[in-house]
Amino acid sequence: MLGFRTRFWVNVLGRILPLAVSLLFALFSTNNTAKGIVFSVAILVLIIVEYLGVYRPLQRLEDVIRKQFDFYFEPFLHDAQVDGHHAELRVNIMLVRSTMFDRCFFQYYQKNMEGYPDANLHFSIKRGLCGRAFRKNSHEVMYRDLRNDTQQAAQRKFLWSHEQFGITQHVKAVATIPLYRQRTAFRGHIKHKYFGVLNVDAINDAGAELLADSAVQKQIMGFARFVQLSLG
Repeated sequence: MLGFRTRFWVNVLGRILPLAVSLLFALFSTNNTAKGIVFSVAILVLIIVEYLGVYRPLQRLEDVIRKQFDFYFEPFLHDAQVDGHHAELRVNIMLVRSTMFDRCFFQYYQKNMEGYPDANLHFSIKRGLCGRAFRKNSHEVMYRDLRNDTQQAAQRKFLWSHEQFGITQHVKAVATIPLYRQRTAFRGHIKHKYFGVLNVDAINDAGAELLADSAVQKQIMGFARFVQLSLG
């Protein structure tokens, strides 16, 4: 394995040498075919260096963060009970990305969602309970019991489409809280940059009752602070 300093200098040289060689060919070579080949090789080398020096380390870091979240959330999900009944809960972290036409939630992390139709769900920040919480810039948990919600109510309150309502019908309740980074602005003013939401949802009645508990909602607020530190 290469050490950190070695990887750094290899990365620097991998950027400088192709550019230097391309510049020298551009200045002194009269062979246009050779120039084209050198420029193409330089671009290819830069792409490879970016992949090895930036993209792959970031992917490894994200894998470590997700495993850290698994370890962190597992006890809460495993031990959740109400009056001796196991509360079936799931966790997901949705980050906001800008698309050509809108800003959307994309699932960055999910736990206990494998095999469900809403795994890897993404949608506009204008939709859903988490969209409402995100737009309010709330620092509190927003909870909703969904057991009595009809499709018409979901469409009216949360702009949920027929398809989105269908693939989330198994969810009994949701507790959601926005995620933000705290920044010090000009003259020392504190600003919050919101970048996603943490959702904890229930897929059985015991879970819905558990998420309604104010003590559990305070615990979820603590989870959100941990996520913000990990992703901030």
